[in-house]
Formats: sequence, structure tokens, C-alpha cells
Amino acid sequence: MEKVEIRQNITSLSILFVVLLIGLPTWWKTTEVYRSPLPYQEISSLSLRRVPSHVLLTLTLVGLSQDAAAMESLARAFEMTLQNTSATSGKLSVSVQFKIEVADIGGDVESELVNHYKSAGSISEFCDIAEELLPSSELGHYRLMVIPPGLVRPDSPASIHVGQHRLAVIQQADSDVLSAVPFLLQVVQRSYGNTHLLQKTLANVAGVLNKQVDKETKRQVKAAQGYQISVTLINPDPAHLHVSWNIEEATKCTLLPFLSHPGINRLGNFTVNSQVFYHTDVKFHPKEVLLPSDSSKGFYVTPSQLPPMISNVESKLGSLVSHFPNLNFLVYIPRASECPLHVALSATELQAATTLDSPSSFLVPQWGGVVFYNGRSSELQHEKKDERREWNNGEDVSVRMETVMPIFTEQLKLLLGVPKNLPSESGITFNSGRLGITDWQVDQLLISKMVESASIATSSLVSLVQLLGKVRNMVISDDIQQEVVSSVNLIQLCSERAASGDISSAYTAAKDAMMSAETAFFDPSILELLYFPEDQKFAIYIPLFLPVGIPVVLSSVGALKWLIGSLKTQKKNNDQK
Repeated sequence: MEKVEIRQNITSLSILFVVLLIGLPTWWKTTEVYRSPLPYQEISSLSLRRVPSHVLLTLTLVGLSQDAAAMESLARAFEMTLQNTSATSGKLSVSVQFKIEVADIGGDVESELVNHYKSAGSISEFCDIAEELLPSSELGHYRLMVIPPGLVRPDSPASIHVGQHRLAVIQQADSDVLSAVPFLLQVVQRSYGNTHLLQKTLANVAGVLNKQVDKETKRQVKAAQGYQISVTLINPDPAHLHVSWNIEEATKCTLLPFLSHPGINRLGNFTVNSQVFYHTDVKFHPKEVLLPSDSSKGFYVTPSQLPPMISNVESKLGSLVSHFPNLNFLVYIPRASECPLHVALSATELQAATTLDSPSSFLVPQWGGVVFYNGRSSELQHEKKDERREWNNGEDVSVRMETVMPIFTEQLKLLLGVPKNLPSESGITFNSGRLGITDWQVDQLLISKMVESASIATSSLVSLVQLLGKVRNMVISDDIQQEVVSSVNLIQLCSERAASGDISSAYTAAKDAMMSAETAFFDPSILELLYFPEDQKFAIYIPLFLPVGIPVVLSSVGALKWLIGSLKTQKKNNDQK
């Protein structure tokens, strides 16, 4: 009986030895969560980092380049007025640093510029000629050309003209050269160094709620690696409307040249596709109004009727499989019973319109745009009712895309966030160029997208660190670590390149940083729902270990008591001997 007890106790101690020295370490090692080290300190410092933007301004006095005193006094007065500015929203901030240098054109070029200015019919014509004669400037480098009072015609007022290629011409009317300073400041603040645009970008990224909704910021699509553009023709009455459109030619002549612009092309990869959609269930009911001009009828929908229509159409449009945001542009052909169709707040607004044959359009923020094509309304209005019914049995409608595609291009500009030219009452005239976009607009757009991309990357990294700190048992793979480290390095590189004035490289780094940060943040392995909270682990381990643990603990307690008693007895016997 004693031998059986000894055997049982030795067995219990052996089991305890195996559990403590082999079982528990093996279980601990096999259930250990692998977490690659991340640069937590660098990520926390990114949220306080100020993104710099460097603007180089070259000041030139035409006809007075040899007068060093006049040029230096103008540059010094301008520099004292123009101070470095910054935009801040929450913890995100961007600083705009201005550097002014004086350029001496000199030689034959200056003489040629003076002759062209005297013979030019307007300041805009002279600006176009000057842009051809002077070397082109890089991104973030602008030339301010001041026409001194001695060259200005007596009847010419003070004016400012901003050219297409980073050149602005300021024509003075006052005899004092320093009177050009307010005009120079106006050009820089509203065009070349627009901190208001950066402020809106930061507010949009940080999610700051303003008392007044900024429509321009809210309607822009966020920065991405590319965009999918879908142009759709909607035929609501395919039984009576036979619609044709030359979308390929219109895209080639209007949309693709805009997307191929070197600055726009850098925003991402643009993919364009088209489709014809036969949809008879467009849910809105136009209101009819009698036009006093020719006693004809017109139709209109109010802005409140548009959201249900967009929701109804969007659910049936479908989209291509793409990782890029989808921008939808719709051409809606009104039925004969609702043509011409316009968007108006009231019947009075529609009655005051000068023409109803032109397309009516509206923009959907961060989604796309819609055009109501009314190109055939004048023909329909002159048909008698019985003839119109007969015509509707098979009406052929040819959409003139040369009138529709420019509208889509302008809507695309608004969605991408291309800065708009200032109104004419600001005293500044602009040359928008053949494509309707200037180099300085592209510069401001790239700087804005650079700030947005860097801010999104920073926000994604900070959110990722907060998530990993909240869920301690979340796996951090080596791939995630590489993406995070790459994003941190690229954000730092973006700040360095922007501070040195290399906006092009800074934008590329910011875009790559955003891609790496979002790849790490949306990695399928770090979804929070894949991991149990700490308190729920007990519900898993207790049913597993309790049936095995209680017998082991009870038998181990008895075995340890037996072992201690045996050791005491043996020691007592040794002492007696």
C-alpha cells in the first residue's frame, strides 16, 4: 500500500514538473503574438510636424534693370510687407516661406521686351509675348514683372495680369516705384501663395467643423493614387428616343487633353470609360411653366428633387472593379414631354432665363456631375401636339458632345480642387490658356494635394498606433512594419524637399507616403474584429484548462505534502543516527 502511494505521488510530481517546465512555456511560446517593432516616437512627432511650402519670387523692373537702387528699394519694401505665413487646423499646420530675389534681365532681351510693350495692344498681349521670350520657371518659382511709370502710357490705368506660365505683369499708374508693392502683395496672396486654400485643405483633412460650410472644400474628392471617370448617357424612354453620341471623339478632343496636362497627370492615373444606360424609372416629377417670351412651355426641377434621382440612378449604374475613387458624369436626355428641362429654384427663375436650349447642369460633391441635354427643345416646341406624338414613335436625337464635354471638364476641375481665377472686380485679369488651366493653378493644386496627402498619411499612422495600443494581442507583421517605416521616412522626406523648394519631389513623396500608410492601416490582418478582447479570453481558457487543471492542482498539493513530509522524516532519522 505504501509503494502505491509513493508511485502516485511521484506520478503527480512528474505531471506537475511537465506542466510547469514544458507545458506552460510551450503554450506561452506558441500563443505569443508577433509584433514587429514600430517607430512609435517618430510617428508621435509627425502629428506636430509643420509641413513647409517654399515659394520663390523673382522681381524684375522692365526698363530699369540697371537702376540697382530702385530695384533694391522695391524688393526691400516688398519683403517687409510680405511676411512668412502659416495655416493651422488642429495639430496639423503648414507654413509658407517666401524668398524674394531681384533679377537683371539686361541686354537685348530687355530692349526687346520694352519694344514689345510699347507696340502691344494690351497688357495681356504683352504678357503672352514676355512668357515666350523669358525662360520657363519651375514649379514654385514665379516671376513678377513691374512696368515702371516711365513706360506706362498716360491713359493706361494701373492693372495686373497673371499669365499662363508663372508670370505676372504689374502696370503702374503712380510715378512712385514703391506704389507697386500693394499690387505685388495682391498677386502673391491671391494666386502664387494662397494660404487660404491650404487652410481649407487642412480643415477638410482634420475634420474641423466650421460654422459656415465651405462648399469648395466639401465638394472635392480626396487625394488618391488614381481616379476612375465614368461618362454615362441615360435614355429614360428607349421606346421613343433613339439617341446617338460620339463619346470617343469628344473624349479625345476635350477631356483627354485636360487629363494629359503635365500637372493634372501627376495627380494620379486617370481611367475613362463610357456606357449607355436605359433607365425608365427616373424618380422626379418636373414642374411645368409657361414662358412669356414665345408662349412655349418649359420644365424645371428644384434642388430638393435631385438627391432622390441621384440615389435611384446610382444604385443601378454599377461600377467597374477599381481601387480608385469613381467619378460619374451623366448625360440625361429628357423625354419629349419634359423638354426643355432645367434646374431652378422657382418658375420665376426659369422664366427669366435668356435661352432654354442650352444644357442645364449641376454638380454632386465628391461624386460627379449631371447634364440635362436640351439640344432639341426648340424643334419640339415648334411641333404641333399630334405631330409630336407621331414623332415620338421614333425620335432620333444626336447629342452634341462638344457642348456637353466642356461642362464635364469644368465640373472635374471643381471635384479635383483646381483653384479658380479671381473675379474681375479684384482688379486682376488672367490668361487661362487653351486647356482652361494655368501653371500657377496646377502649382497650387499640387501643393494642396501634397499637404492633404501628407496629412492623411500622418492621420492614418497615428490612428494605427492608437489601434495597436488598444488591442495588445494584435499581430504586427513584418510587411506592416515595412509599410509604416516607409511612410514615416517619406513624410520626413516630403518636409525636407518642400523646405528646399522642390515641390515636385515633395508631392511624389507625400503621395507615396499616403499609399504606404493606408496599405498598413487597411491590412486585413489588423482588423480589430479578428481579435478577442482580454476579458473574453477567460471564456475560452476556463472550459479548456479547468477540467485538467483541478485534478493536477489537487494531486500536486497532496504530492507536495507527501514530499515535504518524507524529507522531514528522512532528516529526523539522520539526526538520530
